[in-house]
Amino acid sequence: MKRVLSSVWGFIVRQKAYFMAALIPVAILFAAYIVFGVYPFGERSVLALDLNAQYVSYFEYMYDVFAGRESFFYSWSRSFSGEFFGLFAYYLASPFNFIVWAFPRDMITEGLLVMILAKASASGLSMAFLLKKKRGFSDLTVVLFSVMYALSGYFTAHSINPMWLDGMIALPFVIIGVELACDKRKILPYVIPLLYIFYANYYIGYMVGIFSALYFLYYMISGKTSAKTWIERAKATAVYGFSSVATILMSCPLILPVFKSLQLGKMSNPKPDYSLHENFNFADMLLKLFPATYDTIRPEGMPMIYCGTLTLIFAVIYFAAGKSSLRSRISGGFLLGILAVSMFVKPVDMMWHGGQVPVWMPYRYCFCAMFLLVNFGAEAFEGRSDIRTKTLGAVFAALLALLVFCDYTSEKELIVLIPIICLAMIATVCTAEKLSEKNSIASIVSSSLLVLFVFAELFVNAEVTFKRAHKDIYYSSRESYAGDIPKTRAVVDKLREMDSGFYRTEKTYHRTVNDPLSTGMYGVSHSTSTYNKKVIALMKKLGYGAREHYSRYDGATMLTDDIFGIKYVLAKNDVTVPYDNRVMTEGIISAFKNDDALPIAYLADLDIVGSHPDGYSPFAAQETLANALTGGIEKYYYPLMDFIFDSENINIGSTTDNHSSYKKRIESEDAFISYEITMTYNGAAYMYLPTKYERECALYLNGEYLKNYFENENHSIVYLGNYKEGETFTVSLKLYKDALYIEEPMFYCLDLDRLAQFSRTMSEKNAGTTLVKKSPTKLEMTVNAAEDCALFASIPMENGWTVTIDGEEAEILPAVDDTFMCVRVPAGAHKITLSFAPAGLTAGLIMCAAGVAILALLIVAVRILENTKTSETNKLQEE
Repeated sequence: MKRVLSSVWGFIVRQKAYFMAALIPVAILFAAYIVFGVYPFGERSVLALDLNAQYVSYFEYMYDVFAGRESFFYSWSRSFSGEFFGLFAYYLASPFNFIVWAFPRDMITEGLLVMILAKASASGLSMAFLLKKKRGFSDLTVVLFSVMYALSGYFTAHSINPMWLDGMIALPFVIIGVELACDKRKILPYVIPLLYIFYANYYIGYMVGIFSALYFLYYMISGKTSAKTWIERAKATAVYGFSSVATILMSCPLILPVFKSLQLGKMSNPKPDYSLHENFNFADMLLKLFPATYDTIRPEGMPMIYCGTLTLIFAVIYFAAGKSSLRSRISGGFLLGILAVSMFVKPVDMMWHGGQVPVWMPYRYCFCAMFLLVNFGAEAFEGRSDIRTKTLGAVFAALLALLVFCDYTSEKELIVLIPIICLAMIATVCTAEKLSEKNSIASIVSSSLLVLFVFAELFVNAEVTFKRAHKDIYYSSRESYAGDIPKTRAVVDKLREMDSGFYRTEKTYHRTVNDPLSTGMYGVSHSTSTYNKKVIALMKKLGYGAREHYSRYDGATMLTDDIFGIKYVLAKNDVTVPYDNRVMTEGIISAFKNDDALPIAYLADLDIVGSHPDGYSPFAAQETLANALTGGIEKYYYPLMDFIFDSENINIGSTTDNHSSYKKRIESEDAFISYEITMTYNGAAYMYLPTKYERECALYLNGEYLKNYFENENHSIVYLGNYKEGETFTVSLKLYKDALYIEEPMFYCLDLDRLAQFSRTMSEKNAGTTLVKKSPTKLEMTVNAAEDCALFASIPMENGWTVTIDGEEAEILPAVDDTFMCVRVPAGAHKITLSFAPAGLTAGLIMCAAGVAILALLIVAVRILENTKTSETNKLQEE
């Protein structure tokens, strides 16, 4: 045992630089989270912005995948359902995510915290491997610069986008691979890390791939490569080029299905604006080289390029007075300049982002610039013994002048002193170390102080970043997630025990629009960057809360619930639910059953084929959809025109485009507009207020607060209750801002008798219809059609679906604005099967095989050439 322990300890001592580079970032970052108040050291969690609103739900969904209940190819919990593989590839493919799933489901926030800490550790370790193994730098240099890289401004600010952090982990290994491919014709050290980042996150992998090509050119031009002759350089180019092609082909099993997925959403957007203009003031970007300069991750935010004051000082020295050749420094400066111009010029920046303008979190590739700064700074720091003291002083003065030039000190916050203090301390300690004798007490003390100051600066920067980000985007409390989602999931699980069929469930309260993924509901609410654009557009037309890349159940009516198979509705407030059949209550959550909900796929009239719901309002659009399903011409909604308008503290006017304007008279006082509506029919009352100019306000029903209205997903149809003819109710809007703009208000009554008739008609058509979910990607049906008709499935049209009728493949036809699937069904009894497989996966596997073949041939060719070269060399030596 002693020998074993001694051997282990000896290994740790010999490899101490790697252990320190891996563990110190974890300690510093964890300390910053503790001070910030992350659970269990406070009420907060790591959930903020998209990690809070989107990604955590995707992680939750995977628990059900691992349990065998769901598939990572297709999900029924996202906006009527949709392929999941593209979403998995973008958000969940990193192997680090298994750290999260190793935690119990009710500790998912802690799992995410540990996963982020692990990625900080891996980032430090990967950079240490480059600086120690490839560059041969001292332990002090390796540890300092690896930790600065791991806790850079990019990492701390984008810890809420953990899927992007794998780029920082992979990049040092990719660059090692590029250099080995050039110098020694080694292939796998380049292919393996590049393939890893393509699979871990293809989006960041795309950026790493671009940077690897730029770095290859830099490495060839800088003179650092051992390939000196044109023949050697041609060989290096061939190895790099064919290796890159092989890697891209081998990533196609993931990339092709993702490409098919993106064609439904982002890639179907109108052509982006590539007009030439700058993104920011260049001086403002230079400011981001200093600590505690987080501004925002909103679209107007600056590149997060801070990677330590020590890095900044010695990166400047590298170019001004470094030992590297002038050729190397010029080419290195040119490469940094390309990245700076890429961030500065909008069209170039867009190409780094796949030809799109990023929605929030801009300059997602700026970690590549930080990588270069850390490398250049580490090289200069390693040779600091040859740097003159006055050079250090000149650099300190120049950087201090840069701070003044950027007008940073004009801000009123005390926090502006942090960059100045850090700069002064680091420069002073570096000067002291320079003036001390090597290995003297003074030298050891100054080096220790340098380490202390660098780590303290990184801690302060992380803490300031978290606090400023909290003001900017807000970090949610742990209780806001752990206290709500498990309770809803428990109700959903009990519903499944009570009703084991295949149906949709939704709810009238929301934590985020991705709650269905977190709770196991099959719903219509969802948000993702890989959205189905047609689904969003249709939902908005029908009156749901839907925008850009998300949709929410808000805006549903009893008619749409029937059509889209919403069988159960969960609610915390009975006022928000139009159904009387309460089947369950757990705490404050009740479940109501819609007895008339249709299946997710059912027989309908042939009019549904190629149908386009239309009308002057979402109510009219719903009517035309219902009539297309039945083949009728029924009227389901009636306008409620008998209302009295009133206002308080309001000046009423109008706009040139038919909007009424309601502006506050006295800015400091509350202002209201209200409608007192008298029912002229029996039925369910609904409201929709059309506008082109949304201004958020509070909505009240009979004096009781109901919800916020307008802005984002809150602009939708609102259920106001079931009433009898002659009854009255009042709707009021309280202005949150100085004005409100509304077109003609829409108050409608849904005729419950006509709704019941719709239900009877569809039930008669589907008297012999059964639907069973055999697996997450396969549905089986039996139908008995009285006449030729259509099978309508409220399943979004996507490549990958196959429908067979009695074993024969049927043509899938578009329905409802080309959004949903339907097939023609002849009269008689039939067995229908709907099955899904990711589009592009088969082609991707074939291309992967081609990539493997190219890689194998390349490896064989290189070995043959090397053996031939070795034989010729030996022969010459013998002669």
